[in-house]
Amino acid sequence: NDRSVDIDRVDYQTGQRQVWKRINPVDPVGLIGIEDTAVCLTRDGKSYAVTFWRALADLFIIENVQ
Repeated sequence: NDRSVDIDRVDYQTGQRQVWKRINPVDPVGLIGIEDTAVCLTRDGKSYAVTFWRALADLFIIENVQ
């Protein structure tokens, strides 16, 4: 789906893949998409960075306008 990115662990000898980590944005409000090709991991796999796009706006309600 468009709300998460799966990072797979690959066994290079067998080619078998399994999901190692699923990255979900903490706040999905306004989420347009996640760039799954731009996930960066540290060498030890403890930290990562991912790009995602959001569209946020303000809504103003004006009452009693004459």
